[in-house]
Amino acid sequence: MNILANIALMGTILVHPLTAGELRVVNENKKELQIKLIPEGAATETVHKANYRIKPESYIVLKVAQKNIDNKSYFSIKGDTNWAGVGNDTCEHLSVHKNYRVTFQNNTIGTTCIAEEISDQ
Repeated sequence: MNILANIALMGTILVHPLTAGELRVVNENKKELQIKLIPEGAATETVHKANYRIKPESYIVLKVAQKNIDNKSYFSIKGDTNWAGVGNDTCEHLSVHKNYRVTFQNNTIGTTCIAEEISDQ
């Protein structure tokens, strides 16, 4: 590889330092939680979604890249503990370029979503 190709490759790495954000999704509910990742601006959540199930009182770690959410930079995460969709909650305007701890807490009619940005590890 010549020197110009090396410089071009280094420039590409510097321009895109973080290509996927990390989501640490915590389910504090006593019921299984179903979550959906919804690209911002999606016409409908049923067409553009990634579904995950989290066991009661446990967590999962996800990497979210633009390619996973229709090449968008922002997305929402929606959590639901009830098959009827009652009592769900959504954390909105999350960036694929940042890391978050997203906690779903139990409330009287379902769940509450709380998103906190966390620093890189």
